[in-house]
Amino acid sequence: MRRAIHLLLVCASLPPFTWAESTPTQTPKAPASTAPAAASSQSDPEVVLLLGMPVTQGKEATLAYLAKIGGKADLIADPILRRSVRLTLAAIESNPDQAAQIRQGHLASISAYFVEIGKKALEEGDLPTAVQAGQLAIRCSGSNTQAKLFYADILHRKIGKSEDAILLLKSGLGTINSSEPMGRAYLERYGQILQARHRDPEVIDFTLNYLKNKDLASETKTILAFQAATSLYWCGRYPEATNLIETYKLDKTASGTMLHSLCLFDGGRVQQALSVLDNRAPDFRGQERDAILSQHSRLLSLLGQPKQALSLTNDRISLDGANGFLRVQRLAILDKLGQRDEYEKELRAILDQFSGSDSVMLALANYGSQRGYFSLCELLANLAVAKGYDTATFSALHLESLIRAGKSDLCIRTYQNVNMANKGHFRSNQTMVQALLGIAYHLRPKPNPAVEKADRSIGDKYLEAFLEAEITPGPEAFRSVSRHLIDGGATDPAARILSTGVQTYPWHSQLRADWISARILAGQGDAYGTRPALVDEVERLLTGRRPLPPVWGDILGWLRSESRLDAARVRKLEAAIEPLVRPGLDRDAFLGR
Repeated sequence: MRRAIHLLLVCASLPPFTWAESTPTQTPKAPASTAPAAASSQSDPEVVLLLGMPVTQGKEATLAYLAKIGGKADLIADPILRRSVRLTLAAIESNPDQAAQIRQGHLASISAYFVEIGKKALEEGDLPTAVQAGQLAIRCSGSNTQAKLFYADILHRKIGKSEDAILLLKSGLGTINSSEPMGRAYLERYGQILQARHRDPEVIDFTLNYLKNKDLASETKTILAFQAATSLYWCGRYPEATNLIETYKLDKTASGTMLHSLCLFDGGRVQQALSVLDNRAPDFRGQERDAILSQHSRLLSLLGQPKQALSLTNDRISLDGANGFLRVQRLAILDKLGQRDEYEKELRAILDQFSGSDSVMLALANYGSQRGYFSLCELLANLAVAKGYDTATFSALHLESLIRAGKSDLCIRTYQNVNMANKGHFRSNQTMVQALLGIAYHLRPKPNPAVEKADRSIGDKYLEAFLEAEITPGPEAFRSVSRHLIDGGATDPAARILSTGVQTYPWHSQLRADWISARILAGQGDAYGTRPALVDEVERLLTGRRPLPPVWGDILGWLRSESRLDAARVRKLEAAIEPLVRPGLDRDAFLGR
């Protein structure tokens, strides 16, 4: 791609990219071009960016500079840049006193051009060119809001440099117009990336400060108020979140209604939460209404009311009978209720009606793996082969179902048979399959101490491979692996896995909560080496985003029976934790069982 090659030549000649408050710690290197570079291209950066223009030295110096580089403009490789430079030089020649302003407009124009190049490169899967384009767009015009948004998205979504993205967007907060659509998008994206890193206190501070401006456009107020209310909810500040929702009438939308109900529910006002959903559902249509009904069903399940949840799910199916995912949800509720005849009937109907949908079959396989229904998962793995679906994923879910069913030995043999038949079968999901094998070796029955020692060693090697994967597993992968180990009684390796997860994602409250629960089960309450005391982790957990309630019950039990803390500290922690326990909610429903 000629323009992309030219872009890389320009970027390669520029000084290192920086901005006021942040420099990315790492970006992908652009591939070396094999295309011949004309000697004239080496002067492109100076001419394209008018780097040497003496804008503060008077008209004569400016005109002398134009005379010096005028001919070089015709040698610029990129036709759009060449035309822009020609027009800019002509404008400056006509108005040399306005050289600085004209050059600034020129840089803003080519900054926008480089953003378009970057977007096109992303569409074509050319990340190095997109990175270079984003950097150059910002270098050309630091006030280009779209350029900063574009490059911040690359940092956050594509390179995993969310902290750099936050610093980049923060550096531009003082220059944006928050009443314009681009300014609103900028503020919203800044808040979203902060929330993705669980930096809710910063979201609350920056949004509430903006909301103090009475001249703020109503659309901007709505966006910022919703972000503030969401972060307040995640931090457990339910009355404040509810107050914001009511003040700014955020519950006019389906998402606002759902957030309102969650604030009420987790704040202990359960019936009000259900009433909000029940009363507002008729006001919406399509996906918005279904989302509200889905949340209503979820809350009923948490309350241990599966019959009512089934009734709501049936209502959803009556509105969208072609939705196979709803049928899988109905199947799970029938299973929980123990209605075996209805369950078998529904399962046959799903297989008959939706076997042509790989996504619905995948949802069914996920359900089967969670429940340990290995026969169902084996059937679906064979179906995936026949239909040409992603066989590696279905096979992995079959392995997981065997572990969940307490058949770890069969899981290992099944893997060996599949791998022997096709060495590359699990290449696409090797990391998670290694984790499953590590779990299986730890959990399978041990006939004697020698086998136990060997299995533990093999299991640890597989788990180590999972931890050292080229692409770092996400927080949910750490949680999933540890849950299997804990459910099988292997609490020590589970605690090790979660310890690494917490080190990798120190901002993730739920991961830390799982680690605390695993340490309690493993009897690891004391500090040891680099491992902090459990009570310190509990106190840290209380300051962050609220994890799921079951952990608080685990912590409370530990405080009262095993903590060996002084009475005053125990009483203080008990007072903070007791309101968070929620003993009336279904623990299995929280864990997706």
